[in-house]
Amino acid sequence: MKKIKILKKLSKRKLSIEETYQKLFIDQKYVKQKRSKVKIHIKIKEHRLISFFINFIFIFPISIKRISKILKKNENFEFDMTDIEELLNCKGVSIEVISDEANINIKTV
Repeated sequence: MKKIKILKKLSKRKLSIEETYQKLFIDQKYVKQKRSKVKIHIKIKEHRLISFFINFIFIFPISIKRISKILKKNENFEFDMTDIEELLNCKGVSIEVISDEANINIKTV
């Protein structure tokens, strides 16, 4: 709706072409859609039963607040906490960790 009003002002010559371009394309800010839940799937290669129980615990999505509390308590965490929270708050983020012992998938829901 806002674009139509700006284009009508341009057609009535109330705005210049440069001002219209600024308002239509440059002034727009990218709005991130925030997510509040995270889905976790863990597969331990040598221990199927343990993997089943861990995935049973995480069968429902977990809130990001709980995950951030857990990560803040961990003293050996090597990454900046603000970067991790920013990643988890965005829509459509999928983190996959593959190692020799386990595969971990984290998705925002």
